[in-house]
Amino acid sequence: MEPINRFNSDVERGKYVSFAVKYILANGEDIQKSIDGLFDEERKRWISRKLRGSEHPDIEWLKLSSSNEVLREAVWNVFRYRAINLKVCCDAYAADLGMGCKDFYNTIATALPSSKVNLPNGSECSLFDTLKLVRDQLAHANDPKHRSDRERLGISDVRSFLLTKVRFFDDGLDKRLASYDLCSQNIQGELYLHSGVDYENGSFSFYEILEQEICNAINAYDAIRSGTFNDEAECIEKGFWRPVSFVK
Repeated sequence: MEPINRFNSDVERGKYVSFAVKYILANGEDIQKSIDGLFDEERKRWISRKLRGSEHPDIEWLKLSSSNEVLREAVWNVFRYRAINLKVCCDAYAADLGMGCKDFYNTIATALPSSKVNLPNGSECSLFDTLKLVRDQLAHANDPKHRSDRERLGISDVRSFLLTKVRFFDDGLDKRLASYDLCSQNIQGELYLHSGVDYENGSFSFYEILEQEICNAINAYDAIRSGTFNDEAECIEKGFWRPVSFVK
């Protein structure tokens, strides 16, 4: 399998964990009953038989008191896993090309100078530096040496950072806009101008924007590397690479 195909497949498979959220939404009533102890007697009968493999008689709800809390925790765990998996996929793509991670990320930054993102604190950072800083926070949150990473990202905790709401607009042609102002006048203006035309519009988490931009960047870099396009400018001209622009 070609490295870019492996990368895209691995990222897509990493999204399968998102189905857990749909399950919770569809079974919220039963989850609430379980939290409330309505299945305790039935659970005792499970304990009387030998469990199979990693089977567990029931989920331990810890301090969660409602199915909505379960949903919130599931959403967070989905994004946490996807962020770590995305970093693994990027590193694996570099390895498939026979490149060390440092050389790869330096190369892609040179090939795609627009591969940057505006952070919630207003600063600008490379897409891949942002992902690495996020991954380090998730894997080494209690390590004091990563305190500077939190300062660079402008965050007190990585959870609120990744789940920050972002308004997004994409006309499918040449405008891909994002804003931390959910009532952005710039995006409202585009919606007015594109009335009656198909477009993508909605509120997403910062992580979803970051994930999409990184995947787009990897695919654009691969197209340049393989000779499909000469450089970033041609990718943009042909509509293959359309980096998102953050607006007020």
